[in-house]
Amino acid sequence: MVGHKHHGLHSKTRHARKKGIREKGMTPITTLLRKFNEGESVHISVNPSQHKGQPYRRFHGKTGVIVAKQGRAYLVQIKDQNATKQVIVSAPHLKRQV
Repeated sequence: MVGHKHHGLHSKTRHARKKGIREKGMTPITTLLRKFNEGESVHISVNPSQHKGQPYRRFHGKTGVIVAKQGRAYLVQIKDQNATKQVIVSAPHLKRQV
């Protein structure tokens, strides 16, 4: 069955979900244990070494607001074109907006 395209969740992310040359290696424990509060602005930046809680590739680079905590992850409300969407993202994939 050669010749058909696979359309998995991580398709077309070869370069988007890749660490830079000086970022390779293990993720620091502080990034895994970060806490966020409701109403805080965050950037969604996918950490490719952490597979759990990764958002869909379309939301990489978006900025949103923390709405709630859901288990270990956070519910982030973002603006996607003209629609407002809520995405479930875990802490290693979020960065505070400064």
